[in-house]
Amino acid sequence: MGLNLAATPTLSTLDELKGQLKEARETLIQKGIKPEDIDFPINLQMHVADNADVAFEKTEKYFEWYFNMVPQLVPGGMVPKTSKDGKPERVAKSYEAYEEVVKNMTSISYDQLRQAGTIHVDGPQALIEEIEDMQETFGLKQLSCWHRIGGMSDKLVRESMERMAKDVIPYFKKKEAKQKVK
Repeated sequence: MGLNLAATPTLSTLDELKGQLKEARETLIQKGIKPEDIDFPINLQMHVADNADVAFEKTEKYFEWYFNMVPQLVPGGMVPKTSKDGKPERVAKSYEAYEEVVKNMTSISYDQLRQAGTIHVDGPQALIEEIEDMQETFGLKQLSCWHRIGGMSDKLVRESMERMAKDVIPYFKKKEAKQKVK
């Protein structure tokens, strides 16, 4: 029996998420769960290009559109809501924390999202290093790559996916093959 809990740094930094997953993994191990039965698949919003500058230039407007839209959709977000009596509607108690998330999201820039690891917009080597760090930190086994963001063209999405298939995946296949030989 495995414990598969998917996570994404969309509303936090990647370092915060890694720390939370490391702590969760350690807690599960202390409770008697075998490390090989623990799996935290990660979903990363990304664009893989030749390097960070190229990736940044090609995707900035799409990520900005997406991260400007999300706060409007979060409960307690930016869109003012009124009840039937015309008074401002309050967020349900269980959603109050989202008000802080919305406030934080509306004040963050594209470059800050990149620096925080909330999005991965870079070259293949930087992604390889990030994946390896997640493997070491909390035992990453599965990565979901979210390439299509905010109306990105099919051509741009495919470029990123092809770069991933050409430069990132083969690295991990070779690494896995070496580990099986040991």
